[in-house]
Amino acid sequence: MESMSTITGTITMRAVNCRERFQRADLNDRWIPRLKSKIADVVAECIVELLGEENVDEIYYVDLAGGEVVHSFEGRDVDLIVKISRNLAGLENDIKQALEKSLNPILKDVLAWYVSLSGKEDLLEVHLVTDYSLGYGVLVRSKFSPAIKIWPKRRDERLFFDLL
Repeated sequence: MESMSTITGTITMRAVNCRERFQRADLNDRWIPRLKSKIADVVAECIVELLGEENVDEIYYVDLAGGEVVHSFEGRDVDLIVKISRNLAGLENDIKQALEKSLNPILKDVLAWYVSLSGKEDLLEVHLVTDYSLGYGVLVRSKFSPAIKIWPKRRDERLFFDLL
């Protein structure tokens, strides 16, 4: 198992690439559901880059407001459920904090207009799980959950909002 200081250092070091990725992305969409979908895609790519592909099993986008699932995009932040490999079990809270601490300032800089619209300082919430039967992981398998798998993507897979 990797040490927390190694993981945190790697996340901090690789975050520079994520800033460039966000600046290249087309995030000028003013239709909030599609914008959030685009943000989630870029964040997912960054999480995989920051943690390493071998440590990320799947990433899901889910729309939450106050911890509750919403269906009308009432939630202003982007919530991701990230299934990480078991070798990182026990480090979930530290990794979550390191990811949010690295990515939220980038989002705040790149999407200043959305931050002012949403009224939230932090646009990203990462929920790490190692098991789909516990905590936020149950939302992925729930038939009532709008969790959308965004990583890994098959070549022919596109989000609903990509088609609009």
